[in-house]
Amino acid sequence: MSASAFKTEYESVCNAEQLRPRKEVLAACDAAAGIEAGAELRVNGNAPALRDDRLLDVDVRLLATSLAKGGHPFAALDASYNRLGGECADALKELLRTDSRLQALDLSYSDLGGAAAEKLCEGLRENQALRELRLSGNALGASGGMAVAEMLQVNDSIQRVYLGACELTSETLVALATVLRHNASVALLDVQRPLINSLGEEAVAHFSQMLAVNRTLVELDLSKSGMRDHGLKLIAAELRHAPASALKTLRLRCNQVELKEPSCVDEVAGLFGSEGCALAVLDLSANRLRDEGALIFAEILQRNASLVSLDLTHNAIGTSGLCMLGHVCASHDGGLLHEVRLSGNRFDSAACRAWLPSLSAGMALDFTVQEVDGLFHAAGL
Repeated sequence: MSASAFKTEYESVCNAEQLRPRKEVLAACDAAAGIEAGAELRVNGNAPALRDDRLLDVDVRLLATSLAKGGHPFAALDASYNRLGGECADALKELLRTDSRLQALDLSYSDLGGAAAEKLCEGLRENQALRELRLSGNALGASGGMAVAEMLQVNDSIQRVYLGACELTSETLVALATVLRHNASVALLDVQRPLINSLGEEAVAHFSQMLAVNRTLVELDLSKSGMRDHGLKLIAAELRHAPASALKTLRLRCNQVELKEPSCVDEVAGLFGSEGCALAVLDLSANRLRDEGALIFAEILQRNASLVSLDLTHNAIGTSGLCMLGHVCASHDGGLLHEVRLSGNRFDSAACRAWLPSLSAGMALDFTVQEVDGLFHAAGL
């Protein structure tokens, strides 16, 4: 079905309930005119056109009913940042149960709860087309999170799952980690910002044990989860002894990692110094490294040949740590590292000067260095 044909179907469904079609949906159909497949239906409530008049439950119910009627040209539906609830969940469930075209569904920050997530997952248990599911920013809680975990036990098509800021409990995180021991489709999992302190030792242990056996997960986001050195040690230890792991991106933003615990330092050094280390992107921004942790990480970095991108922004790193990192990156011949982010740290003239060789070599940094009256200053931080 073409976009114009779907537009006619949508208008018919709205008229049958004596409701006015949303102009934003009609505009999205017009934008996709002439595209027979692969178009995006974007009715994002955060967009300027909808910011003051976000879609409601009834709007998405009518939209989902129209999409389920008999075909459409859309590969992606973005209905994020709207004012939804439970009324649209049944219609979305029926759509997902039978749809074979949608590959991405974004319902982030749309006031969905656990009951709505349970219904969505009922439909997804039978769906074999969807590749990306975004539910971040919805209060799914324990029941909604468990529904996602149970759905992933049977769904073998979804590859990217975003559950950040969903009020996930420790039990839910354990369930997700357990399911991913056997799931062979999910390549990206974002569970950042669960309930405060929910990423306890048990949950971290389950995630680390999952990484030891999972061969599909490429990116894991455990940001804003209260992780400390002990949690990083568990993950590093399992990855170190799991040479077949596919994990390439590890995001641990806004945690409490300090690199002070000796056993953590040993495991991280062992992981990044091993030939089998596959991690290419490491995000440790907004942790607690300070100079002491930065000096230790700089020494570890000298023996690493896998990292491509490193983020150490907002770690209260001062002159000694920044200078050592600069010297290591400038002389890091055997590695692939070409992007380093350091904004939000304490640059002085000496620290800026230490990064001049890396800048001259073309390394991608999130700052530049300028010389004024013999002193060096960081710009762009």
